[in-house]
Amino acid sequence: MEVCGEEFYQENLHRLGNLTLAARPDNSRMSNLKWEYKNEVLKGTAHLTLNMELLSVEKWNLNKIDERTKGLIERICQIYPYPDVNIVRSDDENTIEETTALDLCAQIAIKEQDLICIKRRRVFRTADNKKGYLILSSKMYPQGDKEKFWFGYRKNRFSDIEHCSEQSIVLGCRNDTVTVIKFPRSFIESYLNRMNTSIDDNGNIRHYHIVLFKNPEGKMTMLLSKPDLAEIDVSEYIVGEIS
Repeated sequence: MEVCGEEFYQENLHRLGNLTLAARPDNSRMSNLKWEYKNEVLKGTAHLTLNMELLSVEKWNLNKIDERTKGLIERICQIYPYPDVNIVRSDDENTIEETTALDLCAQIAIKEQDLICIKRRRVFRTADNKKGYLILSSKMYPQGDKEKFWFGYRKNRFSDIEHCSEQSIVLGCRNDTVTVIKFPRSFIESYLNRMNTSIDDNGNIRHYHIVLFKNPEGKMTMLLSKPDLAEIDVSEYIVGEIS
């Protein structure tokens, strides 16, 4: 593919029109070499109908990627037609936008004036380095008569405030209002072994799942998944709600 810089290359590398089928050895041989060499390799894959149309292409560029992407999408839609359905709009348009929610969380949960912003809207510490704050937000997911909120807890998110003697995690639960909850980091850490986790390809924990529920009366609970499912009341950590 002819490129005009790394950003252009990355934007078009994995587009549908720039992909095809090849055995692993052939794919390794082609790598990111010039089109003329790749085309010679593709001739050995002519038994794949998808590749036959590529053999006559003399030059591979953005126009070819656009053209092939459009053609493949049209063929896919013909083979797998989308069923007629009634589209129902969600209530997402009523959900407070994330950046607004993060700003509201900071206003409600952080009272100190001598703040240093380390990561915009998300990580703050006081000038004396005594208090540090990490702010996250989640939109609402309906769960029966409750509102569900999910947050990914990663320990490395605290790296910029690791030396603060008092560390807090502020969670913004956003729907058409924002419920702001401020936990001491130590509180969350004490329950990590009872939370579900996501694992990376090397078997390491990528993040822990903080799941909160808000019932119709406004009570907030936190889900514990291990060893058995349980919910604990965390309403005392609510520091405010604003629309």
